Amino acid sequence: MDENKSLKQSLKDAELANLERDVLFGDNVALREALGRKPETKDIFVGVILSKPNASPYDTLIIDIGSEDSIVLGDLVFAHGDVPLGTIDAVYGNTARVKLFSTPKETIKVIIKGNIYIDVVGKGGGNFEAILPRDIQIAEGDVLTLPNMSPQIIAVVSMIVSDPRDPSQKILAKSPINIQELKFVVVEK
Repeated sequence: MDENKSLKQSLKDAELANLERDVLFGDNVALREALGRKPETKDIFVGVILSKPNASPYDTLIIDIGSEDSIVLGDLVFAHGDVPLGTIDAVYGNTARVKLFSTPKETIKVIIKGNIYIDVVGKGGGNFEAILPRDIQIAEGDVLTLPNMSPQIIAVVSMIVSDPRDPSQKILAKSPINIQELKFVVVEK
């Protein structure tokens, strides 16, 4: 019976070690993916997300790198190495706060359809809204990019709301990533 108890305990220990290995392996893959997508000529830092919008106020992230790691106000923050999320808006010694582009009531300039510059307003949680003239042909699935980041998608049009009596149309867009699923971000200098 003692041998049976010992073997059961060894099995539980092995299962726990295997779970820990799976978590570490997932983190390793995420870090490699984040680092592998950025050009080597840029200074980049990988930060662990300590707090997300459901726990931090006003559509912000708290990350575990700060002024001691050369992070400064205005640095761009990416998910998966190439999806722009926001900018650093507060820096502390070992942490920094990231203000997401989708922060409610924040307006940013983006490009849609490759050459149309528009302003979008953050609605929180990775959501955006824009009001455009109805004459501009927009379709669900069209992508929004930042003006100086041509291949990097900030959001995808998810819905168009229009009324034939109204000369404008409302464009609703959503970030291509789920912020709640992120563990790491990349900060670019």
